[in-house]
Amino acid sequence: MKTYTILIAVSYLMFGISLLIIPNEFLSLFGCPLDKNGEMVARTFAASLMGSAALHLLLRKYLIPSDIAKSIFFGNIIFNSISHSPLHF
Repeated sequence: MKTYTILIAVSYLMFGISLLIIPNEFLSLFGCPLDKNGEMVARTFAASLMGSAALHLLLRKYLIPSDIAKSIFFGNIIFNSISHSPLHF
């Protein structure tokens, strides 16, 4: 579990920093250029990723199998499932 939290935190930090500093250039690599409103939404998502990264970095110290850790991992699975879903509403 400790390795999982570190991998998640590092990937969230990489994407979060990229979306925070250069959202249009970063997403243009994936064929998704943004206007000013899109940049604001990307930066808001970056803030969410950075907060989740901080949560996972702090959580790795407390990897006692507890209900809190299980709840955080369950929420993380739901977050990743929805945010990486190919469905666009």
